[in-house]
Amino acid sequence: MTRLSAEAYAIVEGRHSDPFHYLGPHMENDRPIVRAFLPQASDVEAIDESGRTAVLTRVHDAGLFTGSLPDGTSRYQLRARFGDDPCMLYVRGREVRVETTPPMQWQADGELMGQTPFDVVVEPLAVRLLVPAS
Repeated sequence: MTRLSAEAYAIVEGRHSDPFHYLGPHMENDRPIVRAFLPQASDVEAIDESGRTAVLTRVHDAGLFTGSLPDGTSRYQLRARFGDDPCMLYVRGREVRVETTPPMQWQADGELMGQTPFDVVVEPLAVRLLVPAS
């Protein structure tokens, strides 16, 4: 593991007052990088719009990952694996397409919604969460 900054330790210890000041896409040494905090993830990749991938390196056992973005892109998605479970996949992005072979029924909040494939679009500010301070 590499030596981490105080800001990185604030992320993994859950005490950073503005996590995305550190997490997400940033410039470091004049190159675009991305940082992600995904506890329990075993592997994380950044994927650009063309499907090119870049493996992110785990820099802390708590689940802090960092790496270069594919070809310096600014638009990306994250794909994460959680252990050896092939059914668990984390994808981060504004739009996600879910496909299965064979097609399957899918639910949202316990209600049958249809059959795969389907697209999910994240609407900015569509959900407001209240989280306790401690």
